[in-house]
Amino acid sequence: MEGNVPIETLHPLSRWAGANFNGFPHVHYGVSGTAMLFDALRQSGRRTVVLPAFICHSLSDMALCAGKRVVHIDVDRNALLMNRDQLEQCLAEHGDSESLLLVDHPFGYPCSAIAEIRAKHPDLLIVEDCVRALGSQINGEPVGRSGDWILLSLYKTIPGNDHGAIMLTRSRYEIRSGPAPRATLSQRLSTLGPARWVHDRLKRLRPIPPASGRDLEPSPWAPLYGVPNRLVLKRFWRELDSLEEGVARRCQAAREIQTGLEDIKTIRFVRPGTACRTSGYFLSFTVTGPGLRDRLLAAMHRKGLFLFRTWQAVPAYFRCFRDTFPFGSSESTFLAQHICHVPVIRFLGLAHRERLVQELRKFFQQV
Repeated sequence: MEGNVPIETLHPLSRWAGANFNGFPHVHYGVSGTAMLFDALRQSGRRTVVLPAFICHSLSDMALCAGKRVVHIDVDRNALLMNRDQLEQCLAEHGDSESLLLVDHPFGYPCSAIAEIRAKHPDLLIVEDCVRALGSQINGEPVGRSGDWILLSLYKTIPGNDHGAIMLTRSRYEIRSGPAPRATLSQRLSTLGPARWVHDRLKRLRPIPPASGRDLEPSPWAPLYGVPNRLVLKRFWRELDSLEEGVARRCQAAREIQTGLEDIKTIRFVRPGTACRTSGYFLSFTVTGPGLRDRLLAAMHRKGLFLFRTWQAVPAYFRCFRDTFPFGSSESTFLAQHICHVPVIRFLGLAHRERLVQELRKFFQQV
């Protein structure tokens, strides 16, 4: 292990990975999960990368930079997951042994078909993107166990962290490394109540950026190497230490928010599949009506109720990916314009949760 991370800090994480993901003996730590995927992908020998059309475009950029043919499969707007019929047609055309499939468990909503895909396509190299799905389960088992590579994030769901990833693989790959970023003052203060209060008051004064346009050129992508710093690792370890308790609290809070908004016809909640448990970090819903989602976000932002619209710039918006959608991209572009995510961890308190429901109801009553 290279970099400035003490090995004794990594030992409990490696033990946790071995206990929860038996069969993945190779554990890699990095600043960027996309960079680790880039290194492994170039060594894999696979020619084609198949991934969802509703996803962060940097993953598509990375696959293109690795010299791979990129194919995007459109998704189901109600589940956020790839269209299974389209996926099967794609795999029949490109061949399992030549392809790598990236399966996302988007915003903690598990892809319940992953085990079936694995059984039907044993020669396919499968990557399970679990970066927002820590704690998600399918039939009582943690997501990630059906693939060949697993990607976990140390920051996308951990308050205060701003970098870091873990990648587990069944086979050995050479993953480049580097020094750990220094913990900044902002990173250290980010989880302190008074500092968070000041930050939120200042944040609500700044307008949210406008929605992304189309016909874009992506910023030049380059891998970022390094290892997580000690503070990031400690915060992630604390999250693991109370993971089940945290999932239960978040899922209960999400259910209460959803119950309070269930009768609003303008929104439609994403629901997990049968026998699936979400991680509870996000409660996702789509908003009907042109431009209404962004009006909602702006109104809530001014009140200090910060919701997300990830991903608003999907691969279909970029020129370099125009010919990578064999079945179109209508569902992913719909989600880019209409989806909204509640970061549930911000609404664990009853008063804060009730205020969110009240303000959302008020907004929809006025439109």
